[in-house]
Amino acid sequence: MARASWRKREREYQYFGADYVRAWLARTALLFQLTYKSHTDAARLLGYCEQRTGDEDFFIRKAMGWALREYSKTDGPAVLTAKGRGGKQAMLE
Repeated sequence: MARASWRKREREYQYFGADYVRAWLARTALLFQLTYKSHTDAARLLGYCEQRTGDEDFFIRKAMGWALREYSKTDGPAVLTAKGRGGKQAMLE
């Protein structure tokens, strides 16, 4: 899907956020910025990951790993900082 299409839905995904109980919407909230690279809203991405820390759903954990891995290619220090705060490692355990 083109970036413009995602931008139209951004408010909807922001509303649901990663704390929304439906796993597929939470997964979408984690992944919708996947291709944004330097335009990623890091606070939102890392915040969603922190909200889902300890989630036992395989697909949520997979989405967090994927999103953080891709974002680390753009801003590795931000991901490492989140990891240092109990970020990715704690999220995936």
